[in-house]
Amino acid sequence: MAWQKLDSTTLGSASDNITSATFITKKFIQWLCHRLTGAGDQSGFFRFNANSNNVYAERTSYNGAADGTATTQPRIQNSASSITDNFCICYVMNILGNEKLAIFFNVNGNTAGAGNAPTRMEGVGKFVPSPDADITSVTQLVTTGNNIPIDSNLTVLGTD
Repeated sequence: MAWQKLDSTTLGSASDNITSATFITKKFIQWLCHRLTGAGDQSGFFRFNANSNNVYAERTSYNGAADGTATTQPRIQNSASSITDNFCICYVMNILGNEKLAIFFNVNGNTAGAGNAPTRMEGVGKFVPSPDADITSVTQLVTTGNNIPIDSNLTVLGTD
């Protein structure tokens, strides 16, 4: 099972989102996002196929605390509030006729220096569009009114 790069997008100017180009559907998708240190609070979220309908559900944990759940949402939260560098990896099962299941891991630098531990968020989610549709694009976004900084990157890989 070889992974193929489907898209890589680096922001040329600050924006409230990074969206991949439309890509060829694959049964399994992996995407990585590096959001650079920004000005102000940046909680991170993702969507598929620019679908902002309430077709997402999630279960997350922040720094190992008890799980939190959210259902019937317009997106999935994949990072907690942060103003420091943030890195996320997400794996998605993208098989037509099935709910699109995702598992993700996120780390942010927290306060600078080796005397301060990074923070983490991990979670699972699902995307249930109606009618069913393959995932052909990914968007990483912030909804706090603060932009994702220039040179932040979203890379999407896929395999069958």
